[in-house]
Amino acid sequence: MNILGIILSVGYRFSRHFFWGVRMDILGVAACFAGALALWYRAGSVWGILLAIVAVASVSLILASKRTRYLLFRPEPGTRPPLPSPTLDPGAELSVRASGIFSTGDQMCHLTEHAAILTTPGSGEHILMAHQQPSRLMLLGKSRPSNWGWWYQFIKPEAIRELVLGAIIHGRRPRLALRVIYRVENKAGNQDIAETVLSFDDADSQAQIWALMTQMKRKPTTISRFSAASQNAATSHDASDKGIAPAGPRPETGTPLPRSCSTA
Repeated sequence: MNILGIILSVGYRFSRHFFWGVRMDILGVAACFAGALALWYRAGSVWGILLAIVAVASVSLILASKRTRYLLFRPEPGTRPPLPSPTLDPGAELSVRASGIFSTGDQMCHLTEHAAILTTPGSGEHILMAHQQPSRLMLLGKSRPSNWGWWYQFIKPEAIRELVLGAIIHGRRPRLALRVIYRVENKAGNQDIAETVLSFDDADSQAQIWALMTQMKRKPTTISRFSAASQNAATSHDASDKGIAPAGPRPETGTPLPRSCSTA
């Protein structure tokens, strides 16, 4: 059991749920401070001081976790997974967990270790699809409706700059992972470097994605995160926002509904 991974995972869940419009992690810290003041003024108890120390430590932990996006990646340079068996067919869908910036239309959000579907159709573009569903925490916190629905990430193979094998720390146990570093173009037309971390249930899944992305990787160029393909693909899953899972990305022409995503 990995204590640090559990702390990061719990912190992320609390940061994504709200009670009366307040994030659950902030609400917990506020409750600790209020309890510390109540104990101190009532009896000058040492418990009030200890509770205040816990609250201060919690604030530091929240800030540190937010800076790392609630995830730590440990690279393993020079390591290559074995050849996958069997090799993925074009357009096949693979269940992974993904961390990075997702979009729908012109809205963006950062997800950490979120269940996603990865597919690479005949165009060669890697497409990640993540579905955010309504959720609750401790019977009080609720996820925001603006977060619900399908979110996407599009990575063209020629934009990939680096693939790094490793493991991630998030949750009870470390997971095999692959960090994908690629070029994007922001709204202002400036070039940025984006990073997506994929994690896997087993070594064979890691090997399959490594082989797929390595095989299709070509000379790096610049792509746009806000491509028309992203907007069209979001429209094709409007029905999925009502609870119908898609068979795969089938972009269609249309205008996506505006959506925003609260990030920690």
